[in-house]
Amino acid sequence: MIPISIHPGNDSLIDDALIYTHIYKHSPIGIAVIELQEGLFVKINPHFCQLLGYSEQELYGKSYLDFTYSSDHKKSDHHEVVRRLTADPSNLIQLDKRYIRKNGDMLWASLQVSMVRDPLTDQPLYLVSHLTDISDETILKYVTENNHDLVSLSTPDGMLRYVSPSCRKILGMEPKELTGKNRTDFYHPDDALDMQQRMKLFSESEVFTRRIRHKQGHYLWFETSFQVIRDEQGEVEMVCSIGRNVTERMQNMQQIEKLNNERSLILNAVTEGIIGLDANGKVIFINQAGVSKLGFQDEKVDIDLISMLQETRSDGSQYLRAESPIGKAISDGVPRRNVEAVFWRKDGSSFFVNYQVAPIFDREQQKGIVVVFRDVTEEREIIQAKESAERADQAKSEFLAIMSHELRTPMNGIIGMAELISDTVLDEEQRSCIDIIIHSSHALLDILNEILDFSKIEAGKMVLVHEPFAIQAIIDEVTDLFYIRAIQKNLLLSFQIDPDLPKLLVGDEARLRQVLINLVGNAIKFTNEGSILIKAQLNICPNQQQSILEIAVVDTGIGIPAHKLDLLFLSFSQLHPMINRKYGGTGLGLAICKKLVELMEGTIQVESEEGRGSTFSFAIPLRLV
Repeated sequence: MIPISIHPGNDSLIDDALIYTHIYKHSPIGIAVIELQEGLFVKINPHFCQLLGYSEQELYGKSYLDFTYSSDHKKSDHHEVVRRLTADPSNLIQLDKRYIRKNGDMLWASLQVSMVRDPLTDQPLYLVSHLTDISDETILKYVTENNHDLVSLSTPDGMLRYVSPSCRKILGMEPKELTGKNRTDFYHPDDALDMQQRMKLFSESEVFTRRIRHKQGHYLWFETSFQVIRDEQGEVEMVCSIGRNVTERMQNMQQIEKLNNERSLILNAVTEGIIGLDANGKVIFINQAGVSKLGFQDEKVDIDLISMLQETRSDGSQYLRAESPIGKAISDGVPRRNVEAVFWRKDGSSFFVNYQVAPIFDREQQKGIVVVFRDVTEEREIIQAKESAERADQAKSEFLAIMSHELRTPMNGIIGMAELISDTVLDEEQRSCIDIIIHSSHALLDILNEILDFSKIEAGKMVLVHEPFAIQAIIDEVTDLFYIRAIQKNLLLSFQIDPDLPKLLVGDEARLRQVLINLVGNAIKFTNEGSILIKAQLNICPNQQQSILEIAVVDTGIGIPAHKLDLLFLSFSQLHPMINRKYGGTGLGLAICKKLVELMEGTIQVESEEGRGSTFSFAIPLRLV
């Protein structure tokens, strides 16, 4: 017991002692007097005993360390406290400790420890500990500081009175930066006005999803529940809110919405119909093309679509539902591709389709199928029309080939008889008539030969021969053939052959000669002055097994207008009626050249300038001997 000195005759001291004794016994704060060496309890007030759940007798003579929580049980702390208070008599040590009550519960306590000294010698006598229960405060602190939610209290008009310390982690702000300000000051501008209106209509509890500004300036999405606290008169006194950061969830939802929107845009952009069916054959989704092709409008397609389609076999007989490729794909999960069938629209009309079916799997479990179909009705009609046109063209080519072949026989007879007559004695008028017959007959025979060649190529009956030949010999032959005609028109006909050109190549000599004759013949026909040059060179391919023979015929003739170049290689095409009347021809020569060159897997082209001549060149792949 702490001795209390009472001085008789001093009423003020007696009053002080009574007052201090009353405070000590009735204080709502636990007070304990502790000896210095081992920390033993010397005196404990009733509230201290109440806090620990022990009687005063159960605590006397025991160390306070015996009741300290194990993690806080450090004997050195006691000596450290004594050392610090001895060094500084005016010092007051404050610390939080955990104690174990008699019933085993934990007591969070805030301690204020001071030292009592001898008033005469100033020697340390005891430690006095003031203990306050802060269990509820500590629990609240732990909950609020470690909670991932944002807890706040505000007045009915939105003025923040309390904000949990979790705002540091969530919003990057200290509680004091938020308290005293209106909560709408931190809302996104698009949300603030709406929340101001809502706070005027209080309900007991509501949940809102709003954006709140982070200290760095960006906004976070919060799902916040509001609970009103009313006073005794039923008026709203405070509003408690608990907000959870759902930014990631909102971003995911926005991403999903974006993907869904993009998917819809893509599905609605394609021209094929796309239908998704679940495991029962019910429509999951259908794109705009599918809706349109099946004859629906904007209404929801929720009918039994498989039955409506009435899928039929190629012979027109109807499938049973389970036998159709679509029905089978739903049941067995096996994809079907490039299936041709007939689908039926909502109004009962039918159309030809080409479609494929693919199963939909979710974690290896089939959830349904996707049907992608394309209306091929027009394509089938086009194919049929094309086949009909090809048959007609084939018949035309065969007719021309037969007729030109049959006409050549009497034409050769006419030419033969006319040449026999020309060898007899004729007068000048008779000689002129026979020359006209022979010249016209040869011109007609050339036309028949061109039509026959063209018809053979069109009918696919032109056969190439691959034999060794000398390109020098072909060019010499063609030059000799047109030499007289060139002299008659006062033209210089020459050739230029690459010295590295091999003497022998493998290809179709006759068709190569025919192309060259046609090009040189045209050059002489359409050149009135100047020259015609034949150039030949060979480009060796890297594999050394095939080479490209390039031959060009260069003239200084009338040239060709740029806008007419595309007509040159078309069948029966003429550049101008005046040119046709002046120079003659069927318009088949260059068309035949093009087809022969392409038949030999080559290419032909022209470069020309009106009034300054033309260059016709072709390139053909040939094998070396």
